[in-house]
Amino acid sequence: MPRIDWNKLSDLRREAAEREWERYDFKEYEVGETSGWEYATGTGVSEWTRPVFFVNPDDPDGPDARGNFTVVFAPETNEVMDVYGSIDGNDVGEWPGPSGFVPAPTPLLPDDVAGTRLEPTSFADRVALGERRGAAADDEFANYDFGDWTVDEADGWEYTSEDGEVHWRRLVYFQNPENPDGDTMRGDFTVVFAEGSDAVLAAYAGVNGHDIGQRPSDSPAP
Repeated sequence: MPRIDWNKLSDLRREAAEREWERYDFKEYEVGETSGWEYATGTGVSEWTRPVFFVNPDDPDGPDARGNFTVVFAPETNEVMDVYGSIDGNDVGEWPGPSGFVPAPTPLLPDDVAGTRLEPTSFADRVALGERRGAAADDEFANYDFGDWTVDEADGWEYTSEDGEVHWRRLVYFQNPENPDGDTMRGDFTVVFAEGSDAVLAAYAGVNGHDIGQRPSDSPAP
């Protein structure tokens, strides 16, 4: 029985999601910053979502408004079924509708490599690996030494594959060590996994492009 090449399908969906991002009309909402795509791939409808920080149209000089941008795909293909932006559960902007782009055929693994892929290809195996990676990422976050930086709040995990590694990232909001009573500062925390494994290769945190804190010295070596 043919097996889906989930890595290739993710690449196709990423291209489609970026294309819909460029097409979307946010109306009066100006995009300030964005984060990476968060997604879960299964046999049902797949939603790709990225956090978006909008300039508040009612207070342009105030803090950004956190929202989301979501692209909904049909099962096992890069066919786009719906696209929407939202803030606090309320829709913002407007999708211009289907672009006329012809979806690619569902990518399948060649018979000679179907059993040798590094990333698991069955849905159950991928779910199990995701759960193990999630637990490992939570442990890394809980045990990380942030130094002078105090975590005020953290978002959920988003993950991407990069050069044979899998990066799990989350946005983190820190108290400003130079002004604890002021606005929080947005940073990120990243855990790097070996492909096809829950083995942690590295973990690090950053604010404004600068590394902060350190991984505990007793963390397992990759």
